[in-house]
Amino acid sequence: MKKSIYIFIILLLICEVYSLKIFNPLFLGLDLGYILLYIWLLLGFVIYRRKTKNSFYKTNNIIPFCLILLGIFLSMFSAYILYGQTLIQSLIAYRRQYFWIVAFVLLYVRPSVRSIIKSLNWFSIIYIVTTLLRTYIIPNWFVERELFLASGEEVLYGLGLPLLTIPMYYYCGRIRNYFELRDVLYVICYVVFFVLVKNRSTLFVVIIIVFFSFISSKKKSIAIPITVILGLLFFYISFDIIVELNNETVSQVGDSDYNRVKALDYMLFNSNKDLMTLLLGKGFISSHVSNDMANLMMSGIYNSDIGFVGYWDQYGIIPIIVFTVIIIKVLMSKFVPFYIKAIGGHILVCSITISYMGFASNIMWFSLFYYLYLYSNYRIRRFICKLHRFSNREFKRVLHV
Repeated sequence: MKKSIYIFIILLLICEVYSLKIFNPLFLGLDLGYILLYIWLLLGFVIYRRKTKNSFYKTNNIIPFCLILLGIFLSMFSAYILYGQTLIQSLIAYRRQYFWIVAFVLLYVRPSVRSIIKSLNWFSIIYIVTTLLRTYIIPNWFVERELFLASGEEVLYGLGLPLLTIPMYYYCGRIRNYFELRDVLYVICYVVFFVLVKNRSTLFVVIIIVFFSFISSKKKSIAIPITVILGLLFFYISFDIIVELNNETVSQVGDSDYNRVKALDYMLFNSNKDLMTLLLGKGFISSHVSNDMANLMMSGIYNSDIGFVGYWDQYGIIPIIVFTVIIIKVLMSKFVPFYIKAIGGHILVCSITISYMGFASNIMWFSLFYYLYLYSNYRIRRFICKLHRFSNREFKRVLHV
């Protein structure tokens, strides 16, 4: 399905064109990037025909995302009861949450793993080139979207950084099985870029998983010497960066005035919660209805800074349960490829400090993780059933799945 090869390139191009200063005045403050993304997603139901045979778009597969959306919409009632925010106001304020339909589009279109990885490789190339352009070559052409300060340097990167981990972990999985030079070079390029960006929630987890994939390779006679050489070279080049980021993290965690510490303390101990808000959250409140959220942000308290705790405060317990169950189910499965478990582990670790609600790239990240799990599970079932001529019922009985 060649059309699906370009499914994610469009996403980045929209985000980057949207951030060019030459176009920005034309948008008049509208969320045009999200509007275009929704149009693009809805076109997926028009351009592609659903595969009725072995379809992924069926009840069992879409239930988790229906539950996530259910939890989000139920929080609108809390917003109405606590703040008087009408349903119409909530539907407008929640506009970024509707990007969860990307999961339904993926299940409907059913792209292959090869198409997804190829698309994300192109995505990565455009993303890396754009980051270099906006940081070092023509920064004046871009509106600043993300800014990270470290060592006196400014690295400006656009939306979608977590998506780069998917192809990188895919090649890590290949390294564990084959340890081919091409795969090693791909992983090195991704790691170098993550070091350049210095995003802690990405870099620290990447280092651990990449190192493990190298030392656990089946071709240990080749893998171990190369791992030692690359490891020494990596730490020689990036040692100062890693130490500085680690020291910065330790100092911030112990600083009561640090944004995430203040946000965690507020959400756990100072935010008034009754049974309704414990279950349904407080809702996402528009600035036209209440100044509470603006006042918290002025104090340095952001829901998005404390992961699960933050969006539990807004959207209740249902989305958290769904996230946790899916990830644990994948991590505990014996038949899921390493790279999918690596993505799930990374998402779980980052859920401490990163919100998956309202950020298109993070929603896409989680949705792709879930889709790749379903796709690999389907392929494994087909392979084993064909190998042993099992029926689907016999397959479930033999493997207890």
